[in-house]
Amino acid sequence: MEAFGCIANPMLSPSHNAMIQIGNMPRWYYYSRATNMALHDVTLPSTTIPQNLEMVIGLGLKFCPTPRYTTRDPTTSLDRFRKDLFTKTYFAGRPLVRSEPYLPKMRVESKWEPKEWDLPESIIDRFVKFANGAKLLFKKRRRRTNNLLPHQKLALKNIANRTDVLIVNADKNGGPAIINTSDYIERAFNSHLSTSTYKELSEDEAHAHMDRVAIKIKLWLMKHRKNMGDQEKAYLNANFDPPEAKLPVFYQTLKLHKTPWTTRPIVSCSGSLLYSLGVWVDLHLQTVATIQPAYIESSRQLIDEFSNITPLPPNCSLFKADAVSMYTNIATNKALHEISVYIHQEEDQISSIPTDALTEALALVMKNNVFQFGNMYWHQLIGTAMGTPPAPTYANLTFAIHDN
Repeated sequence: MEAFGCIANPMLSPSHNAMIQIGNMPRWYYYSRATNMALHDVTLPSTTIPQNLEMVIGLGLKFCPTPRYTTRDPTTSLDRFRKDLFTKTYFAGRPLVRSEPYLPKMRVESKWEPKEWDLPESIIDRFVKFANGAKLLFKKRRRRTNNLLPHQKLALKNIANRTDVLIVNADKNGGPAIINTSDYIERAFNSHLSTSTYKELSEDEAHAHMDRVAIKIKLWLMKHRKNMGDQEKAYLNANFDPPEAKLPVFYQTLKLHKTPWTTRPIVSCSGSLLYSLGVWVDLHLQTVATIQPAYIESSRQLIDEFSNITPLPPNCSLFKADAVSMYTNIATNKALHEISVYIHQEEDQISSIPTDALTEALALVMKNNVFQFGNMYWHQLIGTAMGTPPAPTYANLTFAIHDN
């Protein structure tokens, strides 16, 4: 095993010290490398993991190794830049007129571009010269430098060829962790999927279920489109594409801050059939949640609220409580009924929200959470639909109504 340390000799010149190397580690790397790298190892004692794995995985799962070759074709980037430049030039100085408030979450990228005869010739000429000059600079070359050292690249290559272990995220921003694949799957079944919260489906049953959901969403759109703004209709129509929709994917993070450690189930719904509808639901449901008496926008507001309280008596204590498995312990039918009743009772305060459309869409999202884990398919029967955009707001609003 190589030593990973060195001490500069004060009797040598800076140029001599710069040449000092310990194994494959240059002196500059020793002093400039990240010092807070961590990789949580929860593998079985019999598992052997690659040496120096912490030196690369500890950089974080968002760290991007430098590609071996440079970018050689800037066409895609130049096309996007041309569209942005020409569009902003066309609208420069024109008054911005909106028929309804702008909704960033409902934004749909426009494919419209101004015609060249509507633009100043100088702008077109300058772009052409810029694009031609840029293309000359983009030639495929092998990079001379890399942001990974040889021992890091070797460790990354070794772990990439392993199927018996997984690199996963730890909960609460705890960083990356390594776990045996068999242990990961076993905990997924024993702690979550084998409970009464979920029902296993065959692949045909899962896709047939989502086909029925697609029909319900289409009927919902036809029924309530007259009560929506133009941005909402454009967003929902643009993202409603059942043949291209993917099933949500189930995965776990590790609760290493617990003793003994457990796992947190998560469902990634991005790109699924119900995702865009969930974004629409969450947009309006947040308006309902923010009118609650106990709504606190941020921790700063909480501190300000405490600062305004008169001195508390000496026998008074502040405490907090945490619900155990809050999402799955919320009774779906009961929560949907209470939220629906509350929304219709408070229509005067939320007159901008199509209440019937919201309650129907919320039921569609919460009752049809079908997802995939490996080559198996599951339907969540009770509780908050994990991973859907309105899940946090739905859970908070359920407890707020209960508190009221």
